[in-house]
Amino acid sequence: MKRFSWRQILAWGRPALGVVLLFVFIGGVWVGTATADLYIPRPGRGPLPLLDEAWNLVTAEYYGNLPPASVRFRGAIRGLLETLEDPYTVLLDPAPAQQEQQRLSGRYGGIGVSLWWAETGVIALTPNENGPAARAGVRPGDRLLAIDGVRLQASETLEAVAARLEGEVGSAVMLTLRREGTSDEITLTLTREETMQPSTEWRMVEGTDDVGYLRIQLFTTQTPDEVPQAVRELLQKGAHALVLDLRGNGGGMLADLNVIAGVFLPAGATVYYDVTETEEHEVQASGDPLFTGPLVVLVDGGTASTSEILAAALRDHGRALLIGAQTYGKSSIQALYPLPDGSMLHVTHAVWLTPARVRLDGVGLLPDVPAEPRPGADAALEAALTCFQAGECRR
Repeated sequence: MKRFSWRQILAWGRPALGVVLLFVFIGGVWVGTATADLYIPRPGRGPLPLLDEAWNLVTAEYYGNLPPASVRFRGAIRGLLETLEDPYTVLLDPAPAQQEQQRLSGRYGGIGVSLWWAETGVIALTPNENGPAARAGVRPGDRLLAIDGVRLQASETLEAVAARLEGEVGSAVMLTLRREGTSDEITLTLTREETMQPSTEWRMVEGTDDVGYLRIQLFTTQTPDEVPQAVRELLQKGAHALVLDLRGNGGGMLADLNVIAGVFLPAGATVYYDVTETEEHEVQASGDPLFTGPLVVLVDGGTASTSEILAAALRDHGRALLIGAQTYGKSSIQALYPLPDGSMLHVTHAVWLTPARVRLDGVGLLPDVPAEPRPGADAALEAALTCFQAGECRR
């Protein structure tokens, strides 16, 4: 069996069902080989006589139609995996497996925009250059009022709104917008395309001239390149303090996290410990830090796995305060194995420890500054700005 390379080892923040739902609701395509005719060996021809006997009884006595062999075999695999009592060692069917690969590569059916809170309860858009939204006439700063005629609610999160914008490639979506500085509403109909979605978004915080904002939505193959680029651009715009937003980030690719951490930590600083059944490996930050100013990290219950590793490393080394709510708490690492029918096997092969050698399973990280979410406002970001203004964000 060919094992995925280290760059394809994941640290996801929720059990597989949560991962699949993430792709359904929030969202290089990898495609498996043609479906194989999977089967259970006949008695005397395989190593599983008990299973053979049980299945032969079923085939002889069952009243009704049997599902295809591939479906039956996946069911058998899932039954075996359930005995491990590990919610992260799972089998994904071909369609969710392909969605996972699309998500991690940054490809999805969408319109090519980033969302951000422009003011209390109002979401603004920034179109990706040459994306469907930009070509249709969406301008930076346009306020999003409705999607397909359904008005946005003040209680909706950015993630929920993003989910409404995504869909099947080729499908249409209608946006109701208000141009910045006007009261007139306009309607645009866009066609969703296969879009390369950046894993990050960044900007200067509105109402400030020296606070940058960097959000990592998911750790994908693009993130190690995007984070340094974002920090350089924010520094050029005059950022002296930085908000790193990891809320709702359920993890993703663990490879090259040392590069991302190295943007904020000195070379050689411990990012995490990778512990398998037989060995322990210390992962260290690499490169020279690009940003050494005041830093806060926004976290919540959706901050999990890879994002928890980064948040813990920044706090353990005294680089950042955590603001928001308790994180999810997941310390296991999964390796991915593609199977011949296009399905994907996730196998827990290691756990990680924080630089302080803490395992976070079921515990998570407690914020230094709690900030409960409020409808139509960003309480955590407001707390971060207050922290900067008071000069309390250096530990």
